[in-house]
Amino acid sequence: MRRYSRFFSCGLIILAMVLMWLSAHDLYVSRINQQQQNRVQSLKAGHHHLSWALKSQRDLVSGFGSGWRIKPQGLEIKTQKAEISLAFENSFIVPENYPRLNFEWAEHVSENPNTRLQLEFSQVDSGVYYYSPTIELSPGHNSINLAELVWTARQGDKNKPANWQDLPLLNTLVWRFSQAQNGENTGLLKAIKLPQTTALNSVNQTVPLAALLNNTLRQSWHSQRLSQGLVLDTPPVLQPYWQMSPWILFGLSGLLLIPAVIFNQPLPHNSKQTTVQAQGGLALVVLVCVLAFLMQTVFMWEVFEHWPWLVMMIFITPVLILFKRWIRPQHGALPVWLLTIITALVLVYIGENNWGFASDLPLYLFWALAQQVILGPWVSDYLHQKAGLPKITVVLLCGVLFAMLHTPNQMLMLATFIGGVLWSYAWLRYHNIYANTVSHALLALLFYQTMPEHVLGTARVGLGF
Repeated sequence: MRRYSRFFSCGLIILAMVLMWLSAHDLYVSRINQQQQNRVQSLKAGHHHLSWALKSQRDLVSGFGSGWRIKPQGLEIKTQKAEISLAFENSFIVPENYPRLNFEWAEHVSENPNTRLQLEFSQVDSGVYYYSPTIELSPGHNSINLAELVWTARQGDKNKPANWQDLPLLNTLVWRFSQAQNGENTGLLKAIKLPQTTALNSVNQTVPLAALLNNTLRQSWHSQRLSQGLVLDTPPVLQPYWQMSPWILFGLSGLLLIPAVIFNQPLPHNSKQTTVQAQGGLALVVLVCVLAFLMQTVFMWEVFEHWPWLVMMIFITPVLILFKRWIRPQHGALPVWLLTIITALVLVYIGENNWGFASDLPLYLFWALAQQVILGPWVSDYLHQKAGLPKITVVLLCGVLFAMLHTPNQMLMLATFIGGVLWSYAWLRYHNIYANTVSHALLALLFYQTMPEHVLGTARVGLGF
C-alpha cells in the first residue's frame, strides 16, 4: 500500500509542476494585457502622465551616469558635470502628446549659477538619438516646451535637424548637466513630469502575439512594441494558453502538493514531536506556495525595494544557523564533480569557447551557497529526516518548490526544476555542500550565457520578469 501511495504522490507532484508551468505563461500574459488595458484607457482619457519624484533608486537606470546622489528631498547633482537616465519601465512617450517637460531645480551656488542642461531622447536599441540644444536652468519651477526646441537626430556620425512632433515613440531620457565656467555648485533636481496634454485619438487592433514559451513572447513584445507601435494596440496584445484565470491553475498546482505530502507521511505514533515534525513538512510546502504567490504582487516587490537588507537576511540566516551541518562534507561527491565539469565543458563548447562568465563566478558562488544551504541542509533534510518523506518524494518536491520560486519565467522554471531535483538528490546522497555550490554557480552562469536570447531572455522572476 505504501508503494502505491508513493507512486501516486510522485504523480501528483509532477502534475503540479506541469500545471504550475502552464499557469506561468498566462500569469505573464494576463499581467501585460492588463497593463496594456490600463495604458490605453489612460491615453484615451489624456491622463497618462509620466513622473519621477527622484527620491528612490527605482526612478533611475541603475549603473548609468555619474555626479549624482539620492537625497530625501530629491536628486543632488554636481553641476560641473553629471548625467542621469530616467527609468521608464514599460512606459513610453508619444511626442505629439507630450510637448512639455516640467521639473523643480534648486542650486546651491559657491559662484555664479550657470548650470546648463542637454536632453537626449531615444528609443531603446534603435541606434538613433535625439539631442536638444543647451538649456539654461533657472531656480524654482522649470517648464520646457519641447515642441519649440530644434532637435538634432544623430545616427552614427550623421546629424540632421528634427522636429519634436516628428519623432518616433520614445522610452529613454538622459539628462546631461554642465557649467559654462568652472565652479563647485551643486543642485537639487526633483518632481520631473511629462504631462500628457492631448488625448490619444487612434488605437490599433492587431492579432495578439503568441508563443509556446513566455520567454519568447516577452522578447517579441519588447522588440516589437515600440518599433511596430504595439504599445498603442487595444488588448489583448498577447495570446494566453487558456481563456481562464491563470490563478486557477496556479492554485490547483499548489493544492496538489498537499495530498502528495500527506500520503507519504509516516504512520502516526504516540510521540507528539513526531506528529509536529510531520505536519511541519506540510507547513513548509504551504509557506513556499504563499511566497511564490507574493512574488507576483506589487506588495512583495515594494517590501524588497524599501528593505533590501531583508532579502540578505533571508538567505544569510540559514547559512549561519546550519553552519555545523554543512561545513564538513561527508563524502567527496565525485559523480557530482564529474557531471558538473562535463556539462560545463559542453556548454562552453556550445557557447563557442566564451569564458565571459568567469568574472561573475566568485560573487555568484556566495549566492549559490545560500540557495544550496536552504535547498539541502534545511528543506531536503527536514522533509526526509523530520517529516519522514521518502527520498524520491523529497527530491521531486524540492524541484517543484525551487521552480515555483522562479515563476513566471518558464525556461528558468524548467532549469530550476531539473537542478532542484539533482541537487536535492546529491545532498541526500553525499552531503557535500561545496560540490552542489560549485555545480550551481558554474552551470547557472553558463546556462545564462549559452541560452539564446529568444529562449531565455532574462533570469528575472516575479514581477521583474
